[in-house]
Formats: sequence, C-alpha cells, structure tokens
Amino acid sequence: MGQAESIHAFKETPLIGSAWAFTRDRLGLLSQVAESSGDIGCFHVGPVRVLLLNSPDLVRSVLVEQEDAFDKGWVFRHIPRSILGNGLLFSEGEFHFRQRRRVAPSFQPRNIAPFADIIVATAEQEQQRWEDNRIIDLGWEMGRLAHNILNVVLFGAHLFDENDALGKIINVPMRSARDVSLGLLMLSLGLPMPGSARVRRAIMQTRRRIEAMIRARRASKEHCDDLLAALMAARGKDGKQMSDEEVRDEAFTLFVAAHRNTTDALSWCLCLLAAHPDKQDNLRREAHTALGGRPATHADLPKFPYALQVCKEALRLYPPAYIIGRTALGPVQVGGHAMRKGDVALVSPYTMHRRRDFYPQPDSFDPGRFTPPNEALLPRHAYIPFGAGPRVCIGNHFTLMAVHLLLATLAQRVSFAFAPGYRLEPEIVFTLRPKRGSKMIVRRD
Repeated sequence: MGQAESIHAFKETPLIGSAWAFTRDRLGLLSQVAESSGDIGCFHVGPVRVLLLNSPDLVRSVLVEQEDAFDKGWVFRHIPRSILGNGLLFSEGEFHFRQRRRVAPSFQPRNIAPFADIIVATAEQEQQRWEDNRIIDLGWEMGRLAHNILNVVLFGAHLFDENDALGKIINVPMRSARDVSLGLLMLSLGLPMPGSARVRRAIMQTRRRIEAMIRARRASKEHCDDLLAALMAARGKDGKQMSDEEVRDEAFTLFVAAHRNTTDALSWCLCLLAAHPDKQDNLRREAHTALGGRPATHADLPKFPYALQVCKEALRLYPPAYIIGRTALGPVQVGGHAMRKGDVALVSPYTMHRRRDFYPQPDSFDPGRFTPPNEALLPRHAYIPFGAGPRVCIGNHFTLMAVHLLLATLAQRVSFAFAPGYRLEPEIVFTLRPKRGSKMIVRRD
C-alpha cells in the first residue's frame, strides 16, 4: 500500500470500523478525525476505507484536478433512475458534463437577478402572517417561504403546495442520519421500508405533473420567464435542446435541492442571529437605513454588506451540504497518498470551516470574517459551502442572492428570539439543519 500507511488511522472497532459513530454521531466522528489527523485521516465504515481530506490542497486535488478519477459512489450509481430521475445531482460522466453546460447559463447572476422581486414580494407576504410576540416553528415557516418562492421562480405559478406530492417528498419524515443512510440503501436495492411506497408514489405524481406542464407549454408555445422555460430553451454546443424527460428530471432536482439549501441556510442565519442579539441589531439597523420601510430590490444588494457577511458566516459554521463524498474509480494518488479502487475521499465543509489556522475561534459566530479584506485572505478552497470544481452547486448564486435579500427584507419587519426551552443544535436529515422544533418568538417594531 506504500505511502497510504502514513495516513493517520483513527482507532476503530474491528469489522465495523466507525460505522456506529458514522450513523449515530457523524459530526462528532468527523470532528474527532480532523482534530486528531490534521490534513488527512482515515476511518472505515464497515469494509469501506474513507479518507477525510481536510486541507485546501487536497480538496483541489480531488474535486478539481482529478475529478475524473472519482464518481459519487455506489449508492448514487444504484439509485433507480426511474424513481428519482437523472438530474444534475445524480448523473455522472459525459451526460452530466453535457447537461451542466446546457443548464449553467440559466443560473448566472445576470439571469437570476430578475427573480429578486419574486423573492422579496413572497417574503413580504409571508411575514405578515406572523403575529407579534407569538411563537412560530422557524424551520417549517422558512420551508414554506422557500417553497412558495421556488414555485414561482421555477414554474411561474403555485404548481405545488405543502400538502401535495412535492411537499410530501421534501418533508419525508426521516429524523436522523441513520434513517437517511438506511433509506438510501433500501431505495438503492429496491427494497421496501416504512413509508417507501408513499414516497415513491409522491415522486411519480410529481414527475407526472411536471411532465404535463412541459407538454402544455410545448403545445401552446406560450412565453414564460421562469426557470422551467429557460430549461426548455437551453441548448448545448451541438444546438440540441433537452428532451422533455431531461427537462423534467432537471426541474425536479433543482426544486428539491434549491428548497433544501435555501430553507437550511436561512434557518441557520436566523437562529444564529437570535443567539446573538447584538448582531441581529446590526443587521436590522442596516436594513432600516438602506430601505426606510420600502421593499428591497436587486439594485439594493450592495447596501446590505452585513447581511451578506451574516449569510456567509452561517454557511461557514453550518453548511447544509456538510460532506462531499467521492469514490475512487481506480488507484489514484491524492496529496502523495495512495488510494485504491473503491476508497472514499470525503471532503467535509463542516470540518474544513473549523480549521483554526484559517478561522480563529472557529466555533464563534463572527460575520466580520467575511468583510472583503478578511475574505481575501482565505486560501482558495478553504471556504466551500457549495463544494468546488466541475460539480460545484449550480444554484450557489441563486441561494446567496435569495438569502441575502430575505435577511434584509425580514430584518426591517421582525426580529426573532428563542422560545423558552429551545436549545440550538444541528441535526442531519440529508442536509445539516437546525434541530427540528426550532421554536422562535416573533417580535415586531
């Protein structure tokens, strides 16, 4: 195995390795491995050898320079495409490359800017429902807000609500990393598990509804300004458009991924601000000064530098995509260490963002880390909330714009405080989010 022997091996249980910790306390395991091993550490999930890469150079090696030497792994290869489709989240190889080149232009900053008014108008409408000094379930409310925004941004109308098929998919009742891991495994094997039939039906209903909308638009040739229209019009270098099936899969994937990222990022921002009232006051002063009570616009974004710093710092502490896994397709060298076919290279934004040499007092919430001069000091790939390389999250600009605008919009209308007894903790349910039941007291000026 050569140089691979020099990798620090984490102390583990025979046969199962760190499988128990990986399912029961994943963040704790990753933090322990990173703390004890430095730039690169090794642990096992059963027979699978996992290398935790915790330096910008190693991130670049796997996610950028040698991206073709890896894929997303066994589970993603075996998830039935007939159920979840073949959108950018799941596709691989040349097909993924071709699809991404078609879809990417729609998500460039200049092309998503027109959606700013939809984001603000939806937030203004939703916040009016929150009564002064009443308790809300923050996670549920932010999910509803993201849901309503994305319905219009992606489909041009409220195609889905929280109680129909797509809402049920997004809110699949999986409460832990263990449940999610088991669910993915069972789904990949085509085996039943509690609730799996209901989830499959909901997915199929959603796919059929999107298909029907695509057919209707093709037939009517109506002009629309939403992302679905952009996907339908997108062309590759060969001049060819996507098939209806490909459009459906990308729309489905984009809705679910964007909903989760926006909901989680905004929830973390508001939770951290509630835990730090002085910083919430700073944000509110900025919003009041810049807007004076009127709705925000895309042109106002430069007037909210602190809101953007809050967003970036929340994503540093609690990136929704807290791990990025790649499986070696064959022998490959990473940072001078030998990886074998089937080894997993694991990049964790959660641990990378807590390196003390890049982020002093890494567990503290300090938006000032992301003033332009401070941000410029960070090494490339030391901050990776959306991943890196050819598979970087395609919706990263949209998420940042949306959360930036939403923070400013909400800050001039309401403030938040934790309800009695609530303790801010992360939990893993596919993504990293505030623990379920994040009850907040809403206060109005």
